[in-house]
Amino acid sequence: MALRALVAALLGTFVALARAGIDDGLMAYWKFDGNALDSSANGNDGVIHGNVTSTRDHTGREGMALRFRQGGGEVGYISVPDSDTLHPSNQRTISLWFRDDAEDRHYAIEPMFYQGNSEEDGCFAPRELGAWFYPTEPSVQTIASGDGGCQRVLGALVPNDHRWHQMTTVIDRALSHTMAMYIDGKLAKTVPDSYSSFNRTTTGVLLAWSSEKPAKYEPFRGSLDEVRYYGRALDKQEVLELYESTQNISGNVHGFDHHGVTCENRTTGQSIDVPKNAWSWDCEAAGLIVAPGDRVTVRIHGTAM
Repeated sequence: MALRALVAALLGTFVALARAGIDDGLMAYWKFDGNALDSSANGNDGVIHGNVTSTRDHTGREGMALRFRQGGGEVGYISVPDSDTLHPSNQRTISLWFRDDAEDRHYAIEPMFYQGNSEEDGCFAPRELGAWFYPTEPSVQTIASGDGGCQRVLGALVPNDHRWHQMTTVIDRALSHTMAMYIDGKLAKTVPDSYSSFNRTTTGVLLAWSSEKPAKYEPFRGSLDEVRYYGRALDKQEVLELYESTQNISGNVHGFDHHGVTCENRTTGQSIDVPKNAWSWDCEAAGLIVAPGDRVTVRIHGTAM
């Protein structure tokens, strides 16, 4: 006979993580909360083209990310006009959340972030900075040219699961002279980079598409969220904190019946009850206000199944 008992479970105590200066050095910050506006102080707003729709983001919030639907002769993408703030001289960090939504795995190069001119010179010197997705492997790749020369390339495999993942690439051409790629906050690969500058282009930024159009290129068939472009090199702790700070305090209550969830910010004293009998819970979506460093307790109470 299965034992059914009323339980009160303390699920855990959380600390909201985010370095106070994590926004320092932002050249652009596209949250994609239903639009392509820049949340940095630089006004690098994007323009939406084609079939781009709102979708559920990497924390499960509805309408807080953008999905790029391709087909029917129409390309869904975002263009950002050129500005001086999009061309940091010798240090850059590009971070974005992405999800592959394509149903097939044919070979293609799908740009997620592209900053460059369309001319092909044999070694891709006009590619100032780019981030590709390869659906067949699947993998991601960052490319960046410099010192008037050819592109440098850095890539890593990603899980084949059609789920959200974060890619952050740090390019330091001032001090360490390295390119480092992180997947979901963890270092995936580092390569040396002898360049001291980036080749400057004049065409702005494209998201989910590029101005290069060989047959092997296709627009990105997926979703993007929280695209951050820095004019400095984030350190590994900042990369980890950036990943962790974009995780909502949420979970599920499988294994309980007639349950309830209570979220309490022990720093401010605010307490929120999540609607009963919802199989998943999200404290912030329910109205809990959390600041970096706040201590949060989540309690599940109900009947064990």
